[in-house]
Amino acid sequence: MIHTDKNKEIFPKFVDFNRTKNILQLFAAIALIIRQRRFQEFAYGILCFLFSKPSRPVETVDFQANESIALAREQFIEKKEEKDKIILETLNLLCGVDTELGVTIHGYAMTADGFIFGEYDDHSSRIFLKEHEEFSVCQFYQNDPGVRHIHSILRSGETIFISTGDSNKYLDRWRLRNGHLEFDKRILQTLGGLTACCKVNEEHFFGTDFSERPNYIFCLESQEKWFFPRPAYTQHCSLMLLLHDRLLFCLNTSLFNVSHRQTISIFDTRSSVFIHCQDYWGNDFLGYPENWTRGRKLSSMPTARTSTNAPLPM
Repeated sequence: MIHTDKNKEIFPKFVDFNRTKNILQLFAAIALIIRQRRFQEFAYGILCFLFSKPSRPVETVDFQANESIALAREQFIEKKEEKDKIILETLNLLCGVDTELGVTIHGYAMTADGFIFGEYDDHSSRIFLKEHEEFSVCQFYQNDPGVRHIHSILRSGETIFISTGDSNKYLDRWRLRNGHLEFDKRILQTLGGLTACCKVNEEHFFGTDFSERPNYIFCLESQEKWFFPRPAYTQHCSLMLLLHDRLLFCLNTSLFNVSHRQTISIFDTRSSVFIHCQDYWGNDFLGYPENWTRGRKLSSMPTARTSTNAPLPM
C-alpha cells in the first residue's frame, strides 16, 4: 500500500512549530522547502493569503444542496467503478510486473477506444494507454526527478491535459494521434499540480492542491481564478464533478484530515460565482487516501498486445 511519508511533508513541520514553538521544526520546514524546490510555491501561498481573500457564496433561491449531493454521489460511484475496472485491466496487461497501482479519482480518462491513466505513487509517474487493443507505457515523467506522481488527466477530444506533482507542478498538453501520445506544449511550468478537473462546454476548469494554503478554481481559457470560500479556502480540491451542464460540484479536504471533515463547494460557471459552501461529514466521497483505489491482478480480464516502448515526446 502507498503511504505518505510525513517526514517529507512540509506543513506538519509548521504545525509542530506552532504547537511546540520548537525552532528546530521551523528550520526543518524551511530545509524541506529548499530541498524539494518549492520556495516559489510557498511564496505564492503567502501572497494569496495577503491579496486573494476567500470568495463569498451568493445564495440562490432555486439551489437545492441535497439534490446536488445526491447527483454527485451517483457520478462519483460510477467514476470510481470505471476507474477500478481500468486499474484491474492494466494490472492484467502488465502481466504480473506490478501487483498494485495507485491513481486519483481524476487521474484517468476514457478514450474513443480505450483509456489513459496516470500513476499516483511515491516517485512513480507512468502513463498507461490502451487504444485499439494496443497497450503502451509512457515513461516521460519518470525521467523528471521533480515529478513524484500524476495528479490529474483531462481529455478534450484528441487533446489530453496532464497535471503533475509535487516539486514540479506542471500542466501539460498532449495529443492523442493514431493510438499514440504526443507531447504538445507545457502550459504551466509552475503552480500546475492540479488535482481536480472538468470540462464545461468548451472551457476547462481545474482545482488546486495546496495544503493549508489558499486554493482556487482555475479556467484555462480565461486564465481567471476564483478562490474557494471558507472553510474550503485552505483545503485542496480532490473532486470536481459537473452538474446540470453548468455547476461544478467540488469536494475539498485537508491532506492530514484524521476527522474525515470535508467541504462541499458549488460553483456556477455561467455567473462565475460560488453559490454554496459548507462542511460535509458524510462518507459518500471518502477513499484511501484522497480517493485512491487499490487493485489486484485478475486473470479473467481481457488481454491486449503490449508494448512498453511507446514513442516519447522530444
